[in-house]
Amino acid sequence: MTVALAGGATGGHLAPGVALAEAIRQRQPDRHILWMATSRPSEHYCLQGQDVELVQLPARPMQRGGLGMLRFAMSQNACLGKVFGLLLRRKPDVVIGLGGYASAAPVLAARMLGIPTGLLEQNAFPGKASRLIGAFADAICVPWDACADGFRSGACVHVTGNPVRVGVLEGDREKAARRFGLKADAPTLLVLGGSQGSLAVNTLVTTGLQRAADRKDGLQVIHCAGPGHSEAVRKAYDRFGVPAYVDDFVQEMGLAYALADMAVCRAGGTTIAELTAVGLPSILIPFPFATENHQYFNALVPAGAGGAVIMSQEGLSADALWDAVFEIMDDSERLSEMRAASRSVGRPDAAQKAADVMLALTGRPAAHETVEPAEIAVAAEEELAVAV
Repeated sequence: MTVALAGGATGGHLAPGVALAEAIRQRQPDRHILWMATSRPSEHYCLQGQDVELVQLPARPMQRGGLGMLRFAMSQNACLGKVFGLLLRRKPDVVIGLGGYASAAPVLAARMLGIPTGLLEQNAFPGKASRLIGAFADAICVPWDACADGFRSGACVHVTGNPVRVGVLEGDREKAARRFGLKADAPTLLVLGGSQGSLAVNTLVTTGLQRAADRKDGLQVIHCAGPGHSEAVRKAYDRFGVPAYVDDFVQEMGLAYALADMAVCRAGGTTIAELTAVGLPSILIPFPFATENHQYFNALVPAGAGGAVIMSQEGLSADALWDAVFEIMDDSERLSEMRAASRSVGRPDAAQKAADVMLALTGRPAAHETVEPAEIAVAAEEELAVAV
């Protein structure tokens, strides 16, 4: 019995998939998890230690312009050839897309073969690949109600929340302090730039480290710098004498959240899901070049409840950012109110709810008839026209 997951490239797509796989295995321990993804470094880190069979696909992202679209189409054609053979051999009970370009070919191939299909969307507004996949999915799980409006009329949408890994919810502050070589009783800031890191966030934080060094309360930082950035970021903390744990990635995010008093980070859908699931106050700096500005709409969810503050990257200075950090961290009453507000929009049970939806698709025919390649080509043309 096999469940196939399709998607990767970034932690924002991978982490919810891991959470979903955990929930599926909790219900059905004998389920084999087949994971179709790309070959980017983030997949190695996110899937390390996971009991999954990983198959790499030659997928490329969808980009604007004629050449970008041609490359995307050619890579998807190559993926389809590989995926068809794989699905015919393995005969999974369901194929679940995790969003993003790496999930397109597997879900479309499954539909052509009559295999039930699902889609897991992480953001407040679905991206181009997700809208394409959603047209052929038997069930779609979304994080918030507003996200449902981004899919075609008649789509079978379930508002489950964005799945969060069990380990994220089970952190212990004392254990976290030992793991990161920091103090359990010192005020702690968590800095996240997403699985790919953020040079802008790294620069804003490190440029203002003299402000942190001047404080007398022993402020310390856990900083996820992104691949290739940790050495430069670590040197900045050392230069200013600010206690910090710095790495490209942090595997034990549950421990990082447990030790942190607040976070400064991007506003990816999975980051928002984890912050709100654990009730962590945050300053959110949406990536300004995210497709259709979806990170800003993600940030509106916790910010609208009072659990986060949104700061635009455009024109933002290091001093302004650190002023905002200290304003929140020095006000214990506000920090407490923000924790409660963040938690109020969290969905820590999202993985269980999404697993219910996806497992309900197994062991029965797909809800829709199989589709021909020509039908998929027409739908893809419509979505690509919107993208351009």
